[in-house]
Amino acid sequence: MLGNKRILLISLSVIITLVLVVIMRTVAHNNENPEAPLPIYGDLPTFELVNSKKSEFASKNLDGKVWVANFIFTSCQGVCPILSAKMSKLQNQFKNANINFVSISVDPETDTPEELAKYGKKYGADFNRWHFLTGKKDKIANIMNNYFKLGFNKEPVFHSDRFVLIDHKQRIRGFYSEANKEQFKKLPIDINAVIKSMPN
Repeated sequence: MLGNKRILLISLSVIITLVLVVIMRTVAHNNENPEAPLPIYGDLPTFELVNSKKSEFASKNLDGKVWVANFIFTSCQGVCPILSAKMSKLQNQFKNANINFVSISVDPETDTPEELAKYGKKYGADFNRWHFLTGKKDKIANIMNNYFKLGFNKEPVFHSDRFVLIDHKQRIRGFYSEANKEQFKKLPIDINAVIKSMPN
């Protein structure tokens, strides 16, 4: 009987050890690959607008680069200062990465290139990487509605608070609401994931 108990205990010890080894290997693998592949929400069509330097700006200029877009207007007293402060934080957080940032005005009649330049300076924008864009209102409405899938309201104050992540192949990879803290926390993580997926 004692011999059988000893064999049973040894067998249980071996099984427990094997289970622990499997768990440890699984945890290590998950740490190396913490995120599942990001979804692809579709290709972003090319568009052209005017930047804060009064130059034509085409989204194809960002081919081969990861970028983050949002929508703001300079006279906004609501969510826009929060959105722009968070975009500024991302710019600083990824200052050494191959990434650009794009803020498109939803009030282009007010937001001239000069106004956008003043607004960008207020948030410490590096205008070589953070592009402030304006244009005709119907064109911006089409871009917001049909390109970024965010909807467009004639009243600027009701614009979307979401940031959009675009990869180096001009594909939309994620939407992140500023109001959703858990969702927004994922944005820097997903930016890193997309950057790492780029060819060297």
